[in-house]
Amino acid sequence: MKFVVCIENAFDITQSFHILENTQEVVNFSQIINPWDEFAIEAALLQKEKMDCEIIVLTVGLEECEKSLRNAFAMGCDSMIRINIDANNLNQKQISKILSATLQKIGGVDLVFLGKKSIDFETGTIPIMLAHYLNLPFIADVSSIEEIDSRRLIATSQIEQEKISFEISLPAVISINKDFAEPRFPSFLGTRKAAKTPVQVFTLQDLSIQTVYQSDKEYTLTVIPQRNIQTEIIQGGNVEEIVTKLENRLLGVAK
Repeated sequence: MKFVVCIENAFDITQSFHILENTQEVVNFSQIINPWDEFAIEAALLQKEKMDCEIIVLTVGLEECEKSLRNAFAMGCDSMIRINIDANNLNQKQISKILSATLQKIGGVDLVFLGKKSIDFETGTIPIMLAHYLNLPFIADVSSIEEIDSRRLIATSQIEQEKISFEISLPAVISINKDFAEPRFPSFLGTRKAAKTPVQVFTLQDLSIQTVYQSDKEYTLTVIPQRNIQTEIIQGGNVEEIVTKLENRLLGVAK
């Protein structure tokens, strides 16, 4: 069987970054592999321990994104693919279409794993959009895989406070939540091997995508106004007097 794990390089929101007000461009930021995607990697690796399968890790981004690919490879994935375009200038719909075209080019993919969402913009839309473009069944927020073979998948999904079991035919797309399993650390030998293993790089032309993608930011900037707050402790001889003073303050009557 052939599995593909789609990962994203997200803004490290624990570190400082800056958004240019005129262009809405994010600058002076550091990137990390999206932590939600690490759960997706672990979910695929756990299936590999039970069955004969190949795991491909896939991302959209420039060369600096290969660090995340090699990290996933060191965890146990078998090969790496990068689509050479700046993902920071793409919206979720564009990324989903690029991933869809890539998966169709790879061919023979039985199951696609993605993290539930990203830690920066947290839209959580790419998994379901990808399933739509591929015209494949989709399960969201998968917390466990009960059974899997070449034809079907039985998985448990967390919906609000309830766990619901789904059975779907393969190929399919699933998103993984943090309840699946704690992601493993990259091994030492895996890290050394990852450093020597080439990353397969596709361009949009390789994917027969002719559209020139332009920057299309899907977020707006909101300037939080400064607030001049004054605190006053209302005192009185009894509760009725205090309530009366408070009522007058709320009504804007100075007493």
